[in-house]
Amino acid sequence: MNGWTFFTKNPYNSAMGNLFKRILLPLIFVSTLAAQSNHTALTLRFFPLNSQILLDGIPVEPVFSDEEGEFRTFYLSRGLHQLSISAPGYETRSYPLVAEDREISIEGKLEKLDLPIYQVGELPTAKQPKSVTFSPDGQYLAVASLGSNRGLQIYRARPFEHLVDLIPPGDMADSTGFVESCWLPGREEVWFSQMNTGLFHVYSTVDWSYQGSYSGGGGWSKVLLVSRDESRVYLSHWSSETVTEIDVATRTILRTFPTSGTPRGMTFSPDGKTLLVAIFSANALDQIDLVTGTVTTKNYSAHSGAMRHLLSDSIRGLHYVTNMQLGVVYALSDRTGVVRNVYQVGFKPNTAEMSSDGRYLFVSCRGPNNPVSYLIEGHEFGKVYIIDLEKREVIGWIWGRDQPTGLDVSPDSRYLAFTDFKDDNLELYRILPGEDLWKE
Repeated sequence: MNGWTFFTKNPYNSAMGNLFKRILLPLIFVSTLAAQSNHTALTLRFFPLNSQILLDGIPVEPVFSDEEGEFRTFYLSRGLHQLSISAPGYETRSYPLVAEDREISIEGKLEKLDLPIYQVGELPTAKQPKSVTFSPDGQYLAVASLGSNRGLQIYRARPFEHLVDLIPPGDMADSTGFVESCWLPGREEVWFSQMNTGLFHVYSTVDWSYQGSYSGGGGWSKVLLVSRDESRVYLSHWSSETVTEIDVATRTILRTFPTSGTPRGMTFSPDGKTLLVAIFSANALDQIDLVTGTVTTKNYSAHSGAMRHLLSDSIRGLHYVTNMQLGVVYALSDRTGVVRNVYQVGFKPNTAEMSSDGRYLFVSCRGPNNPVSYLIEGHEFGKVYIIDLEKREVIGWIWGRDQPTGLDVSPDSRYLAFTDFKDDNLELYRILPGEDLWKE
């Protein structure tokens, strides 16, 4: 498979170390035995967990496995080996492996068979990549990373490669907390928000030069949404519970709208006169009348909270909103806000994006939280779900890595990109045209 990558980690010195604590002593015992017998200990974390392991073409069983089967440890004689991993319904992966003095830890995933979508490749990102957006021409991807000082990282889509980091000057970048980005093709600019400073930064897309940094007018700035005529940008603020309206030409705050709770995703009504805001702290949507400035709230009291991402489907007259707490995507009437459909997806749905042809909705699902904290890798990789909007059903999913979070579909619907928050990773998939994506 073109561009396939596997991760190798030292279980004692990486983020995986938190998970290895429950098997640390057995691993030390196994490693000690391996050293005494001139063997190397190989520990695998591979999804699906029922995958079969072959060494040099021979099926092998682990000498140790934790209770869930998440971590499996094997003996390898020193030297060169062929490692193969397979599971029913998945494509087998094979690659050479050199066993030396040091213990080996590998984590990875298998791709499903007979699907018209395949992975182009994976590339490392800065720490905790929160979002990814395609440029309007589909040539570039912008990745904003919450835990880094790298600003906005720009990748080329074809060929898939890292291009440049847009790092704000002075000490602004050291505050970290970069969250979201938006493209303004008419002005040849890209903007991105910085949560920890409340700033947004502006760069030219002609030569990636710095154009300036400006106050977003609120606390913990998050999502940027560009008006259809590119005259305004709306910015949601998590801690101040406000949305600001920014004049694009002057980059100044025009108005500040209070919200009914913690604001996250945003979209426009069909006529562009109302701004809808997903309220994360409640199961609610705020409607901001952009003519009068009044704010009204529609509560969905039958369910729990955590509305996160919000987008529009002009073809069907719907809005889609992810609910992280319930693991669902709501399809709402864009006129009345009435729930038209509820799609059950995976644990902790984050970002959702629709293909430009209007057929498929892709949803990144972070996966079950680690019992200690979501900032620690969970016990299972996350997934990206696909909803067929014509059939109105979930038709399948692919594995991500640890906590798929940011997600976008290229403007021509040919590529899917998503970030793995805890693996500092960007994945790019090719979507083949003219076929049903999934047939269960």
